Amino acid sequence: MVVEHDEFISGLLKKLKSDDTDDLQDPFQMVDNIEKWPIHNQNQPWRQKKPIVGERKDESSFQVVSMWNDHNCSRKFRFGSLVTYKWIGRQFRNKIRANPSIKLVEISDLVMKKYKCIVTPTQCRAAKNYALAEFQRSIEEHYGMLRSYADELLASNPGSTINIGVTRNPDGKSYFDRMYICLKGLKEGWKRGCRKVIALDGCFMKSPAIGELLTAIGRDGNNHIYPIGFIEVVKYMLPYAEHRQCARHIYEGFRKRYSGVLFRSMFWSASKASYPQLFEKVMKDIKSTDPRAYDYLMDKNPKSWSRAFFKLNRACDRVENGFSECFNSVILSVRNKPIITMFETIRSIIMEMQDVMRRLCLRWKTDISPSIQNRIEWAKDQQRFWKPFHAGGSHWEVRQLYEAFKVNVDEKTCSCRMWGLSGIPCPHACAVIFKINKRPEDYVPGWFRR
Repeated sequence: MVVEHDEFISGLLKKLKSDDTDDLQDPFQMVDNIEKWPIHNQNQPWRQKKPIVGERKDESSFQVVSMWNDHNCSRKFRFGSLVTYKWIGRQFRNKIRANPSIKLVEISDLVMKKYKCIVTPTQCRAAKNYALAEFQRSIEEHYGMLRSYADELLASNPGSTINIGVTRNPDGKSYFDRMYICLKGLKEGWKRGCRKVIALDGCFMKSPAIGELLTAIGRDGNNHIYPIGFIEVVKYMLPYAEHRQCARHIYEGFRKRYSGVLFRSMFWSASKASYPQLFEKVMKDIKSTDPRAYDYLMDKNPKSWSRAFFKLNRACDRVENGFSECFNSVILSVRNKPIITMFETIRSIIMEMQDVMRRLCLRWKTDISPSIQNRIEWAKDQQRFWKPFHAGGSHWEVRQLYEAFKVNVDEKTCSCRMWGLSGIPCPHACAVIFKINKRPEDYVPGWFRR
């Protein structure tokens, strides 16, 4: 371009010095003639791209000089060498890896629906093998980097403990590392009675990348999910934790044999009964309705699914573990990825969730979490039906018609057990607290506060 520019300027100067200037051309007019053609926009989405006559690509490409918009020929759905098995495998690898048993006809349908082209069963078989082989190589690479990944976790998360064990497959063809992420101090915390992580809802998640992923879901102070990542630490921690069964899972088995609105109502009344006498009353009604239903529920160990037998001072009165399903739905799209990619994606999800919760905390009207404040407001409203009587010291008796409960404001207990189960003052406690001119919010424990 420099040489051409010099030659053009030299010729222009010669013509300007001479008298013959008729053959001079305006260089700006030349540029204007070139710029009148449309220029191809490479940033435009491919679905919106349409060929335009005269459109220029770039110096190394081509220009559209003619085009026929109307065609009478039939539509062609086979594209020969343009659609290869590798291209199919790359385009649909995620669906193939998520479902390794996918049928060839299903892959063919996917290609037709998305790209409107016909592929053969042979192409689909080769594409499936290619996608799975690439995935297997990716898995092997990830397992090979596990120790480096563990070192980076230790460097960026002081106080953590990571153990990596190696187990040979029975066929002896490959190795798989099992990664155990332990929370240091968790065992000691439970021994000391620090039970702020009050509910551990566990589940197994199958994954072609690691076999099974065991997750445990806790509840934070606002009754939102708080994922806890651990595997090896289970055997150290669970002996100090209370074992509960999910009442919803118990009911799913129960309703297959004893369906109907009556049985459903009685089951949930028994599950949510907060003290043994109420539980026994409901179970007596079930027994009178159908003794076999009574025997079925008693065989399921009611101490693990009814509030009437839960331990106190755990600050959790929940009888079901739907939080696990909530967390499952969050990681559903990532659990079939290679192990390090899966770990990092889950870590990013949790980190983002915690950041959202921190920012939400700044908008709280008080230092008590909103969901807990709503429960307190309900208890404050229901206290009007109960009348407190002072029994001396910090002991009170609260009555409504033929019912009566004992309340101790110093020990923060009520014989209905709801105060001890949830950590939140019940209506009976609120009646006493108002009687002594205090606020129920003053009796909310610290782990429900900002």
